[in-house]
Amino acid sequence: MLFVAPILARRAFLRLEVDFPLSRVRTHLEALRDLKQDVVTSRGAIEVNAVRWDNADVLLSQTSVTATGMVMMLAVALGRETIIRNAASEPHVQALGKMLTLMGASIDGLGSNTLTVYGQRELVGAHMAIPADHIEAAAAAGLIALSGGRGQVHGVPHDSLRMIARVYKRFGLNLDLDFNDVFVPRQEPFSLSNREEDVDASIESSPWPGFPSDLLPLATVIATQAHGTSLIHEKMFNNRLLFVDKLNAMGAQIVLCDPHRAIVVGRSPLTGIYMDTPDVRAGLALLGAALIADGTSTIDNAQVIGNVFEDAIGKVQRLGATIHGD
Repeated sequence: MLFVAPILARRAFLRLEVDFPLSRVRTHLEALRDLKQDVVTSRGAIEVNAVRWDNADVLLSQTSVTATGMVMMLAVALGRETIIRNAASEPHVQALGKMLTLMGASIDGLGSNTLTVYGQRELVGAHMAIPADHIEAAAAAGLIALSGGRGQVHGVPHDSLRMIARVYKRFGLNLDLDFNDVFVPRQEPFSLSNREEDVDASIESSPWPGFPSDLLPLATVIATQAHGTSLIHEKMFNNRLLFVDKLNAMGAQIVLCDPHRAIVVGRSPLTGIYMDTPDVRAGLALLGAALIADGTSTIDNAQVIGNVFEDAIGKVQRLGATIHGD
């Protein structure tokens, strides 16, 4: 979906063939129609004819990162003045906005949920370093702590991890945030029991600057190693907690209340099993569970982890994990 904007700007026409239900990109299609684009959908395909506009006011039905990025790029190339409401404001969205600004665009409100984009038909080249992925950094910190190790993740602005560190602390997992570094002190091995008292914890996903949905599966694994009862609440997406049956097979005590909520009772020792990983988010969580489980775990379809987080398995191996793969 992120390539919709540059293709329309270059070619004025796009045909996108998809092998998933169009409901998954409903927010994107609604945004395209709000921008007065000529959108035709059929089973398995989306066709869009580009239409320029003077003024547009887009209200995104979800605070989607990809939808916000798509609309920002389209607004720069095809619009004169565009207001984007309920926009995502994650660090990588802000980075895209900064790059478009360096290329000659004008965008007001970066970092907020309302953006005003002033079109610029002719953009120029720009140089920009891709910022660190705060999701990957937080996941690495979680894996290090779960394994009873200590480490440092360099190059991550502390502002992008403040809420994540606060949520981790509810489980007894403490991170030290410096200006551009994250320090993971050694936790109690295999048990995040250093919270002040064994009290219930409630964790919920929410748009930036809340706790990111992508880290909720890993937070669920962390909860299995924290004394007390935790409620994990996935408020943004359906079915992202269905992987907990694999954790239960490893010895966790998790009750899946519905597709959005799970109750975790910790601490639970885990045992290695054979499992497949349905997506990258659950994959990182299952990798964390395998690292602390007694015995050997086999994760099938593990290549999906590396599809999003570059060399994820290799990085963990270089930290000392014993992992063999085909």
